Amino acid sequence: MASPSRSNSGSLCSVLPRKKFRIELLRVEFRQIALIELAQQKFAARVFFEFLFPDADPAEREEEAPWTPKRGGAPPAEWYGQHVSWLNALEPPTVLWQKIVRTEQEVRFSMEVFGEFLEDFELADFPVDVQFLSVLMEFQLANEGISPVELSIEKARGNVNHHHFVWKNEYTIGDSMSVGVGERKPLETRSYQHVICSASLLRNPFFFLVNVSLPNMLLAAMAGLQFLVDVDDVADRASISLTLLLVCASYFQFSASLTPKLAYLTLLDKHSLWCIFVVIVMVLWVAMVKIIGYLGQVKDLGPVDFIAGCSFVSVLLLSQSFFLCKFLCTRRRSKTRIAEPAEAHCVIIPHGQSCKYYPVRPYLMPKLKQSPLE
Repeated sequence: MASPSRSNSGSLCSVLPRKKFRIELLRVEFRQIALIELAQQKFAARVFFEFLFPDADPAEREEEAPWTPKRGGAPPAEWYGQHVSWLNALEPPTVLWQKIVRTEQEVRFSMEVFGEFLEDFELADFPVDVQFLSVLMEFQLANEGISPVELSIEKARGNVNHHHFVWKNEYTIGDSMSVGVGERKPLETRSYQHVICSASLLRNPFFFLVNVSLPNMLLAAMAGLQFLVDVDDVADRASISLTLLLVCASYFQFSASLTPKLAYLTLLDKHSLWCIFVVIVMVLWVAMVKIIGYLGQVKDLGPVDFIAGCSFVSVLLLSQSFFLCKFLCTRRRSKTRIAEPAEAHCVIIPHGQSCKYYPVRPYLMPKLKQSPLE
């Protein structure tokens, strides 16, 4: 049987898939969360990553001429560090520093960046909601390309800096982080792996409950003051309800300006709209009570108005008790949600865990040799 020609063997080698270069995530840290903008759906953070390149040769050095696929052979470690992309970054983040650390046994790649990242905030439970701030880091090397990568999070450890968190009056940072590996497939013949790192935040609802919910509840209760005015004094009763209706509408606009334009109602919106509805009913009752007296030939409307006042108090107490229980149950569920992964394919990595690369006693670490990454 004739052996294949050199050209055929060369084309065959080019078609065969290369062995995937394994990249293991060792450590990820949210060192600073500088900005959280709900209305613009973005946050700014300073994030640190460290990866282990177990397939890289520790004795290998980057030559003066950069490696290209035409040179052949396996790409050096620097090649993979130069193909980092940020999928949800508003703009390319600022790289504060990055380096390759070599020991006699291993090669590690670390970098720290600061940038603004887009986040789809889920606000159905606002203001007792949980938010996940996620950073998506991708190596722009296709699985079907000349230098595919295989990402691993088995040895990952994470941390969120609690001490320099300036949003502690509004949020509480969760005690764990979630990390996962996702895949993006822009084409049928190309797919890319990326790392998802998420920090969880639990909102402190005190500001919104005191400045929005409590005033709306009191304004709805004040709409019942018209029952203290004589039923025949229509002008005074209508002025009370209409004034309260305008104030409730302004509070609703205030609460809507704090969140992005959503296609659904938040928990705070539902409470505000219910209070507005109660005030609107009181405005309509001013005219309805006169219509009832005219159609029913009732001369004394006092008992009718009294029954309506008792019904108003009962409905108001029941509805506000319902919303209070709803807030408390949602708050309890949010405290449980903060300890869960951000997505289904992510895993939890608790704070403060050590591993073989970061032992409790630092002097056990091997002596490191650093080389800057160009």
